Amino acid sequence: AGEAASPRPTTTVSPSPGNPFAAPAARDPVVGDIDRQIAEITARTAAEVSGSAQIRARSGEAGLGRLHELSARAAASASLGEVRFTASISPVSIDGGTPSGSAEQRYGANQIINARAIVGAFAPVYAAAPPQSASGAAIDLAMAAGPLSADIGTTPIGFGDIDVAGGVAFSPRLGANGQGKLWIERRPVTDSVVAYAGARDPVTGQRWGRVMRTGGGVSLSYDDGASGLYGDASYGHYDGEHVADNDSYQVNLGGYIRPYRRGETEVQVGFNLNQQGFDNNQNFFSLGHGGYFSPKSFTSLTAPISVTGRQGPWKFKGAIAPGYQTYNQAGAAYFPMDVALQTELNTLALADSDVFPRYLAESASGFGISGGLSADYQFRPGASIGGAVNFNTFGVYNETAVSVGVKQTLGGEGGR
Repeated sequence: AGEAASPRPTTTVSPSPGNPFAAPAARDPVVGDIDRQIAEITARTAAEVSGSAQIRARSGEAGLGRLHELSARAAASASLGEVRFTASISPVSIDGGTPSGSAEQRYGANQIINARAIVGAFAPVYAAAPPQSASGAAIDLAMAAGPLSADIGTTPIGFGDIDVAGGVAFSPRLGANGQGKLWIERRPVTDSVVAYAGARDPVTGQRWGRVMRTGGGVSLSYDDGASGLYGDASYGHYDGEHVADNDSYQVNLGGYIRPYRRGETEVQVGFNLNQQGFDNNQNFFSLGHGGYFSPKSFTSLTAPISVTGRQGPWKFKGAIAPGYQTYNQAGAAYFPMDVALQTELNTLALADSDVFPRYLAESASGFGISGGLSADYQFRPGASIGGAVNFNTFGVYNETAVSVGVKQTLGGEGGR
């Protein structure tokens, strides 16, 4: 739901070969500082190749809100003076299942067939929708130079018409402890197959969906090592193919303290208040809707807790954010982009009260939780492998993502 702030053991055994948790031999601290500085410079300037794969699962009805995604990313980066360039290609395959039962009625323009059958007192025969799936590959070229970063690329080639995706961000330091950020971007909405790749209506033959978000925002943060505060505000405009336009806002406010810090291990505890809203509700899958969560108002208050650390060649992070949410979804016409279909549906609703020409407004409140675990293992200087598991139950859908990745720095021993 927009760009929110990511919430992203010392042993005493004797050193022995093959034991990554063994305590290292004592080193001169000056030599250690020099090695660390060399490693940081190498990591910033050396060429690098990386690869990753991810499985993402989003709950929902088959053929509508459900989404299973398998994606990968291969990237290569190198520095030219003070500018670092990264080129990447990201294959992706998504599947949402096939609409059936009541979901089939609410897909595309099938509601008009249902309404005609109710008024005519005969059994509806819906136009069968094909399995909701798509495959493609996105390409991207990014650059970073100090506080300035930018990228430009495409939506997955193979999803239909290609859109340009990318963004620009400026993240200056503000004094010794402050950080600012300004950004603008245009990105695909990945909530469902309809939103991400688009679909073809089996009744009219019209393609719809493939939603893009264009927007930007500003953020400010302060961190003195022991505690911190942050806030951000953003705006987004949503447009797609044969989909009603939409506008949204989002505000995040939060703070945290670090009650425990020892060596490279720390515990962080904080709070986060998120408020967002959309002009209209596009969380449906009939013709003209975008298929993405877009509440009239959404408020959540969470208590993020995280633990990060390093032990020998291992780096790890664990985070959990329990909280409470409340949201309201506005009602909406079944066919917001098709006047003839919506007019006929309204007329049929006047003839029989069992015909519904609009989706009803809904509201819900309750507890939610998000979190994740990640680990990174450096198996030789400049080379590492890592993985992560993340989950989120806020909103109307539950989402889980599992990823693995490898990274190799070329021509040096970066990241030692």
